Amino acid sequence: MPSPEPRLATAADVDRIAEIHVASWRDAYRGLVPDEALEDRTIEKRIAQWRGWLEDPDLAGFQLFVIEEAGIKGFAFAGPSDDQDLDPSTTVNVGALYLDPAARGAGLGRTLLDYVLSDFAARGFKLATLYVLIGNDPAKRFYARLGWLEEPDVIKECLGDGTPAPQVRFRKPLQGSSGTR
Repeated sequence: MPSPEPRLATAADVDRIAEIHVASWRDAYRGLVPDEALEDRTIEKRIAQWRGWLEDPDLAGFQLFVIEEAGIKGFAFAGPSDDQDLDPSTTVNVGALYLDPAARGAGLGRTLLDYVLSDFAARGFKLATLYVLIGNDPAKRFYARLGWLEEPDVIKECLGDGTPAPQVRFRKPLQGSSGTR
Protein backbone atom coordinates (compact mmCIF):
# COMPACT_ATOMS: atom_id res chain seq x y z
CA MET A 1 0.00 0.00 0.00
CA PRO A 2 1.45 3.41 -0.92
CA SER A 3 2.32 5.85 1.83
CA PRO A 4 -0.32 8.53 2.42
CA GLU A 5 0.48 11.94 0.96
CA PRO A 6 -0.03 14.94 3.25
CA ARG A 7 -1.85 17.95 1.85
CA LEU A 8 -2.84 21.48 2.80
CA ALA A 9 -5.88 21.56 5.04
CA THR A 10 -9.13 23.23 4.03
CA ALA A 11 -11.98 24.68 6.05
CA ALA A 12 -13.81 21.36 5.54
CA ASP A 13 -11.08 19.62 7.59
CA VAL A 14 -11.40 21.80 10.69
CA ASP A 15 -13.88 19.64 12.62
CA ARG A 16 -11.66 16.56 12.34
CA ILE A 17 -8.52 18.58 13.13
CA ALA A 18 -10.22 19.83 16.30
CA GLU A 19 -11.21 16.29 17.32
CA ILE A 20 -7.64 15.06 16.87
CA HIS A 21 -6.24 18.10 18.70
CA VAL A 22 -8.38 17.54 21.78
CA ALA A 23 -7.93 13.74 21.85
CA SER A 24 -4.17 14.00 21.40
CA TRP A 25 -3.79 16.65 24.11
CA ARG A 26 -5.81 14.64 26.60
CA ASP A 27 -3.89 11.47 25.80
CA ALA A 28 -0.35 12.89 25.74
CA TYR A 29 -0.43 15.80 28.18
CA ARG A 30 -2.31 14.40 31.19
CA GLY A 31 -0.02 15.06 34.14
CA LEU A 32 2.09 17.55 32.17
CA VAL A 33 -0.42 20.42 32.12
CA PRO A 34 -3.14 21.18 34.64
CA ASP A 35 -6.25 19.00 34.25
CA GLU A 36 -8.40 22.14 34.05
CA ALA A 37 -6.46 23.22 30.95
CA LEU A 38 -7.09 19.86 29.30
CA GLU A 39 -10.80 19.91 30.10
CA ASP A 40 -11.11 23.52 28.92
CA ARG A 41 -9.80 22.58 25.47
CA THR A 42 -13.04 21.34 23.95
CA ILE A 43 -13.71 20.33 20.38
CA GLU A 44 -16.05 23.32 19.95
CA LYS A 45 -13.36 25.75 21.13
CA ARG A 46 -10.73 24.13 18.90
CA ILE A 47 -13.06 24.32 15.88
CA ALA A 48 -13.45 28.06 16.44
CA GLN A 49 -9.70 28.45 16.97
CA TRP A 50 -8.70 26.58 13.79
CA ARG A 51 -11.34 28.36 11.68
CA GLY A 52 -10.06 31.68 12.99
CA TRP A 53 -6.47 30.79 12.22
CA LEU A 54 -7.31 29.66 8.69
CA GLU A 55 -9.04 32.98 8.03
CA ASP A 56 -6.55 35.28 9.81
CA PRO A 57 -4.66 37.41 7.26
CA ASP A 58 -1.87 37.95 9.81
CA LEU A 59 -1.10 34.24 9.56
CA ALA A 60 -0.58 34.27 5.79
CA GLY A 61 2.91 32.73 6.11
CA PHE A 62 1.59 29.80 8.13
CA GLN A 63 0.38 26.50 6.71
CA LEU A 64 -1.96 23.88 8.10
CA PHE A 65 -1.42 20.36 6.74
CA VAL A 66 -3.27 17.08 7.21
CA ILE A 67 -2.40 13.45 6.56
CA GLU A 68 -5.07 10.98 5.53
CA GLU A 69 -5.31 7.23 5.63
CA ALA A 70 -8.98 6.25 5.50
CA GLY A 71 -9.78 9.72 6.86
CA ILE A 72 -7.68 12.43 8.46
CA LYS A 73 -5.31 10.90 11.01
CA GLY A 74 -3.16 13.90 11.90
CA PHE A 75 -2.26 17.51 11.27
CA ALA A 76 0.61 19.95 11.49
CA PHE A 77 0.70 23.74 11.72
CA ALA A 78 3.88 25.65 10.90
CA GLY A 79 5.08 29.13 10.02
CA PRO A 80 7.80 31.70 10.58
CA SER A 81 9.38 31.56 14.03
CA ASP A 82 8.59 34.31 16.52
CA ASP A 83 11.59 33.50 18.72
CA GLN A 84 13.56 36.70 19.30
CA ASP A 85 16.94 35.00 18.76
CA LEU A 86 16.01 33.59 15.33
CA ASP A 87 15.35 35.07 11.89
CA PRO A 88 11.68 34.52 10.93
CA SER A 89 12.56 34.80 7.23
CA THR A 90 14.72 31.66 7.44
CA THR A 91 13.39 29.80 10.50
CA VAL A 92 10.12 27.88 10.51
CA ASN A 93 8.48 26.87 13.77
CA VAL A 94 6.39 23.71 13.80
CA GLY A 95 3.76 24.91 16.24
CA ALA A 96 1.67 21.75 16.15
CA LEU A 97 2.11 18.14 15.12
CA TYR A 98 -0.65 15.88 16.38
CA LEU A 99 -1.97 12.47 15.43
CA ASP A 100 -5.11 10.65 16.42
CA PRO A 101 -3.86 8.60 19.40
CA ALA A 102 -5.02 5.41 17.65
CA ALA A 103 -2.83 6.24 14.63
CA ARG A 104 0.47 6.65 16.49
CA GLY A 105 3.31 4.30 15.68
CA ALA A 106 2.39 3.81 12.01
CA GLY A 107 4.89 6.32 10.60
CA LEU A 108 2.29 8.98 9.83
CA GLY A 109 3.86 11.57 12.14
CA ARG A 110 7.24 11.23 10.47
CA THR A 111 5.68 11.36 6.99
CA LEU A 112 3.73 14.49 7.88
CA LEU A 113 6.70 16.21 9.54
CA ASP A 114 9.00 15.39 6.60
CA TYR A 115 6.42 16.88 4.25
CA VAL A 116 6.13 20.09 6.28
CA LEU A 117 9.90 20.53 6.48
CA SER A 118 10.31 19.84 2.78
CA ASP A 119 7.61 22.40 1.96
CA PHE A 120 9.31 25.13 4.00
CA ALA A 121 12.80 24.20 2.76
CA ALA A 122 11.55 24.60 -0.82
CA ARG A 123 10.50 28.14 0.11
CA GLY A 124 14.00 28.99 1.35
CA PHE A 125 13.75 28.31 5.07
CA LYS A 126 17.04 27.02 6.50
CA LEU A 127 16.17 26.01 10.07
CA ALA A 128 13.19 24.43 11.82
CA THR A 129 12.27 24.65 15.48
CA LEU A 130 9.58 23.23 17.69
CA TYR A 131 8.83 23.06 21.39
CA VAL A 132 8.18 19.93 23.46
CA LEU A 133 6.65 19.89 26.91
CA ILE A 134 9.24 19.05 29.53
CA GLY A 135 8.31 15.59 30.72
CA ASN A 136 6.94 14.49 27.34
CA ASP A 137 9.66 11.88 26.93
CA PRO A 138 7.98 9.97 24.07
CA ALA A 139 7.92 13.16 21.96
CA LYS A 140 11.52 13.97 22.87
CA ARG A 141 12.61 10.49 21.76
CA PHE A 142 10.59 10.80 18.52
CA TYR A 143 12.25 14.08 17.55
CA ALA A 144 15.72 12.92 18.61
CA ARG A 145 15.37 9.84 16.36
CA LEU A 146 14.61 12.21 13.47
CA GLY A 147 17.75 14.27 14.06
CA TRP A 148 16.31 17.16 16.06
CA LEU A 149 18.64 18.62 18.68
CA GLU A 150 17.32 19.63 22.09
CA GLU A 151 18.32 23.09 23.29
CA PRO A 152 18.04 22.66 27.09
CA ASP A 153 18.85 26.34 27.70
CA VAL A 154 15.89 27.57 25.61
CA ILE A 155 12.72 27.16 27.68
CA LYS A 156 9.22 28.62 27.40
CA GLU A 157 7.42 28.55 30.74
CA CYS A 158 3.84 28.81 29.46
CA LEU A 159 1.70 27.92 26.49
CA GLY A 160 0.50 30.73 24.25
CA ASP A 161 -2.65 31.14 26.35
CA GLY A 162 -0.68 31.50 29.59
CA THR A 163 -1.20 27.94 30.85
CA PRO A 164 1.85 26.93 32.91
CA ALA A 165 3.63 24.23 30.91
CA PRO A 166 7.42 24.42 30.58
CA GLN A 167 8.64 23.50 27.10
CA VAL A 168 12.10 23.03 25.66
CA ARG A 169 13.09 24.03 22.13
CA PHE A 170 14.38 21.60 19.54
CA ARG A 171 16.05 22.63 16.27
CA LYS A 172 16.95 21.00 12.99
CA PRO A 173 18.69 22.36 9.89
CA LEU A 174 16.57 21.92 6.78
CA GLN A 175 17.90 19.84 3.92
CA GLY A 176 17.61 21.04 0.35
CA SER A 177 16.48 24.50 1.41
CA SER A 178 17.47 25.92 -1.99
CA GLY A 179 15.60 23.36 -4.07
CA THR A 180 12.00 22.37 -4.57
CA ARG A 181 10.07 19.36 -3.50
